Amino acid sequence: MGNGFSWVPTYEAIASELLAYEHRQDELCDIVESILDEPFSEMDPFTFFSMFNGKRKSTPKRIEAVDTIIRRFGLDVAVPSDFDGIPVTNPLRWRFWDGEADTIRHNWELFKAALAYADKGDEGARAEVEYLFDTVHNQGNVGDANLTMALYWARPHAFLPLDSNTRTYLRNRYGINVTTPVKGDAYLKLLTDVRDEAGKVFPAISHEAWELGGWIPAPSEYDPAISADTWESLLTDREFASENALIALRCLAEHPNGITCAELDDDYGRGTNFYNSNVSTLG
Repeated sequence: MGNGFSWVPTYEAIASELLAYEHRQDELCDIVESILDEPFSEMDPFTFFSMFNGKRKSTPKRIEAVDTIIRRFGLDVAVPSDFDGIPVTNPLRWRFWDGEADTIRHNWELFKAALAYADKGDEGARAEVEYLFDTVHNQGNVGDANLTMALYWARPHAFLPLDSNTRTYLRNRYGINVTTPVKGDAYLKLLTDVRDEAGKVFPAISHEAWELGGWIPAPSEYDPAISADTWESLLTDREFASENALIALRCLAEHPNGITCAELDDDYGRGTNFYNSNVSTLG
């Protein structure tokens, strides 16, 4: 795939290996416990992926988690050097469970059908994915964003995440409106529409949507006509830029390729709202 997206083959390999663990969930629970230091008695593939794409989502912690999984699975793949274009779940709602008896089973069934459809593409698998997509979507703690994220993590060339940034990006860039809640048949049709209209691989679309925050034009295409000297004078004016705003900006400056407020909290503390509120207020 050229530069970036080194995570794609690794995530695909993890997803393929997970197929062998449906009836070995105790082994998955052992891996998760070794990473999170939390015990579990059951584990489904979507929650397993969300563990290192939501619960553990800062880059160092994600690298550590993926390295552990690679070693425990015995995979011959590299630890990713980037995680470009990967949306993540809310760390407070990272599990794809609602407490009902069939939740884990339904998640496994959709996961298996989705990989079969992505790898083979036959119409029988398509119908099964549509049905199971709606079944899992109707479970508690599952919505458009995290369900499509989970499919994307497993097969990023076949599925596209429908997080808020991607929805906005699709509408603004290509005039593609995404209904909500999205049904399984509409979701698979949307994937075809996006491929036809955008002509890009899905990881590139997801990454560009994240970089732009969903909005067009790109920062490189928009010039607010504020010089470096003007910025310096503004940032040294305490009536304009508070001490906390400068701290938040300093932390952001350490990550020129971008970082979320949750990841800033992981790295520096102070809580996600500290970065969100101070930067937005400054803006």
